Amino acid sequence: SLGAARLCALVEYLPSIRDLITEAEFDATQANSIESNLSHWKLVSLLTCFINALLKLDRPMILILDDLQWAEALAIDLVLGKLLESIERQKNAHLFFFIGLYRDDEISVDHPLLPKLNSLRESSNVKITNMHLSAFSKDDLGDMISNELKLPKRLVGDLSDVVYKKSSDHIFFAVELLNSMVRGSTIYFSMSRRQFHWKLDRVYSLETNETVATFIIS
Repeated sequence: SLGAARLCALVEYLPSIRDLITEAEFDATQANSIESNLSHWKLVSLLTCFINALLKLDRPMILILDDLQWAEALAIDLVLGKLLESIERQKNAHLFFFIGLYRDDEISVDHPLLPKLNSLRESSNVKITNMHLSAFSKDDLGDMISNELKLPKRLVGDLSDVVYKKSSDHIFFAVELLNSMVRGSTIYFSMSRRQFHWKLDRVYSLETNETVATFIIS
């Protein structure tokens, strides 16, 4: 059994869990005390207990982890090793679906993710499906901008060309760049023409020489 206090300690890592805890059960002081003493191993043990409790409800569960190419060796060992190994031994393990996402062009031959993936492939209890997604193209970006601005694709060609070059074909970078242009009124809605317009000279002059992560955080 997890217990209310241990469940409260997971709120910091899984905020939505707070909705499962009543006001009477939620003890922030006790939760903070447990959380401050959580080692990586204890955290994984707590997550495993939580997931196993959910699986006992006989309902499918999906765990999605993105950007595994940036994960350190310890995190990969804890999640892809200890956590998944514990779950696959459970009676209802067939209800658990794990999705791991990573950019293969950022995975070197000595990356700690590779041996873990090979180990999972060799397991008789785990079924793995590999899906390779092609890089985000200029045409994809044009379709997205055309759809969002409700304009024919031919009319957004100049905008999508510049955004694609500045975002280095990174979808999250492109989306954040477009959002920043809307916030800064570089892209704006014209009431007189009843459609979106943009100031192309300002689009060209946008500074985007920082990293994707830095730009998104800013």
